[in-house]
Amino acid sequence: MPKDLPFFDIALSLTDDVKLMAMAKEILSRLKPTWHDENIAFIFFTTGITNKVFCATSSTANDVEHDERVIFRVFGRNTERIIDRNAEVENWLRLAKVGCAAPILARFSNGIVCGYLDGEPLTTARVREQKIVTEICRSLAKMHMLEPIDRDNVKPILFQKTEDLLENFSAHFESSSKQEKFDAFFLANNISLRSDYAKLQQLINPLKTRIVFCHNDLLIQNILYDSNTGSFDPLIIKKRALLSQ
Repeated sequence: MPKDLPFFDIALSLTDDVKLMAMAKEILSRLKPTWHDENIAFIFFTTGITNKVFCATSSTANDVEHDERVIFRVFGRNTERIIDRNAEVENWLRLAKVGCAAPILARFSNGIVCGYLDGEPLTTARVREQKIVTEICRSLAKMHMLEPIDRDNVKPILFQKTEDLLENFSAHFESSSKQEKFDAFFLANNISLRSDYAKLQQLINPLKTRIVFCHNDLLIQNILYDSNTGSFDPLIIKKRALLSQ
C-alpha cells in the first residue's frame, strides 16, 4: 500500500445517512481543507448491491469543476471475507495510472474516496449499440493487456477467490420458507454448486491461457459513458480487477 495514500480511521455508517454525512464531512475536512462545511452537498447513488456509493461536492452549482467532486465508496458489511480490500486498492491504483479507473484519493476504515468521472451508467438499450459494444471491448482489451508486475511469479487467483466465495455460502437458512424452497430445488434435484464448480475447474485447468487482469464485475451499471465529449475515449470501465485465467 502506498505510504502517501491518506488513511482516516473513520467508519461510515451504512444504515444511518445522517451519521454517514457527518463522518464524511470529517474526512473531507482533512482531505479537502479548503472546502467549507456549509457548501458541502451529497448525492447518493442507489445502484450498489454490496456497498454504498455517493458523491460529495463543495458547491451546489451545476457546473462544479472536477476537483470539487469526489466519490465515496462504503464497503458492505463482511464483504472483506470474499474481497481482499488491500489487493483491490493496489490493483485500482495501477489501473488508474493507465486511465482504466478513477484516481484513489484516500482510504478510510470501511471504504475509499476516489475521483469523479463524468458520464452515466449504461442502460440495457445503449449497451446494445454497436459503437458502444466496440468501445467496451477496446477498454477491456486495454485492461487485459496490462502486464503483471512480476511475470515470473504471477499466479491466477480465479479458483482461490471462487473457493473463498463458496466457503461463505450456507445451505441452511433462518427463514423456513427459504429453506423449503432451497431443499425443494437443490436437494430434491441433487444439484450441488460445489460439484458443478469442480467439474468446471477440471475443464479449465488444462487450458494454457494467459494470466491477465480481469474485471469480474461487468454489470452495465459499472460502465460509465460520457456522451458529451463526442468521443469514446472517456469511456471508463470501473473495476474490481483480479489476476485471473
